[in-house]
Amino acid sequence: MRSVRFKFTKQFIFNILFSLLFWACGLEQPLPENPYDPLNPDYSVPRTQIISSPSNIVPEKSVTFAWQQKDSFYNSDSLDSETYGKIWYRYRLNADLWSIWSTNTSITFDFLDDRDYLFEVMSKYPTNIMEDVPYPKKSFTMDAYRSSLVFSPRMTILRSDLGENTFAVSVKAEDVSDMMGVHIVVDYDPDFLKLNAISLFTNESDFLLHNGGDIIHFLDPDSLFGELTADLVVVMGSGGVDGSGDLMELQFEQIAESDTMYISFGAESSIRNSVNEEMLEDRGDGVVYVW
Repeated sequence: MRSVRFKFTKQFIFNILFSLLFWACGLEQPLPENPYDPLNPDYSVPRTQIISSPSNIVPEKSVTFAWQQKDSFYNSDSLDSETYGKIWYRYRLNADLWSIWSTNTSITFDFLDDRDYLFEVMSKYPTNIMEDVPYPKKSFTMDAYRSSLVFSPRMTILRSDLGENTFAVSVKAEDVSDMMGVHIVVDYDPDFLKLNAISLFTNESDFLLHNGGDIIHFLDPDSLFGELTADLVVVMGSGGVDGSGDLMELQFEQIAESDTMYISFGAESSIRNSVNEEMLEDRGDGVVYVW
C-alpha cells in the first residue's frame, strides 16, 4: 500500500511541475531594457557617421573630425543613464594602427605631414558589439607648408605594450625654390630622448644634389642640452634646388617614461637661396606619443 501511495505522489508532483513549465513557456517574456542588447525591439547595429571633416585640400596646419551614431536613437538623452554616453570609438589614418578606444566623438590632428590621408572611424557598444565594415571614411590632402623645414613623420607613435622605444625622423625641406643652403637647429628634451645617430642624404640621387655639385656639411650634436646644429651647403652645382625632399635622418631612443615628447626647430634655423636671401617661412615641429 505504501508503495502504491509513493508512486502516486511522485507522479502527481511530476505532472504539476510539467504543467508549470509548459505554462511558463507560453508566457510573454519581458523585453530587455538595455538599448544595446540585440533583443531590444529598438536595437540597431553600431554604425558611425562622420558629421564634420576637413575639405579635400587642407591649407591649415591642423584638421578636425567629429562623428556620432547614425541612428539618432543612440544620440538621445532619453537613453538609460547607466548606458547613455558609453559608446566607444577608435580611428586610424591610412590603414595604420587603430587608436585606443575612447568615448570621445572628435579628434584634432596637429602634426600631420603634407601628404594624402584616409581617415576611418568605428564604434562598439558597451555590450562589446563592434561596428562592421565598411567603416565611415574621408580622404584629404594636407598642403600647409611652403618654403619650410619639417620633420617627417611629424607624428610618431611608440607602442609601449610592444616594447618600442626607438624611432627615426627625417629633416625635410618642404616646397622650396632655389635653395642653396640650410642652417638647422633641432631641440629635444635630453631627459626623455637620446639622439643615437645622424645620417645625411648626400648621394647623387638625393634631394640636395638634383642639380649636381656637392655638399659641404657641418654637424654639432650636443647631447647634454638636447640640441643638434647642422649646416648643409650646395656647391659647384647648376643652381639651387626646387621642390621637397629629405635632408637628413635622426635616430632617437626614449630613455625615460613620458606620454608625450616633442622635437622642434630652433628659432635660428634658416634656408638660403642662391643669392643668400632668407627664405624660411615656417617650421613643422614633431611629436612623439607613447601608447
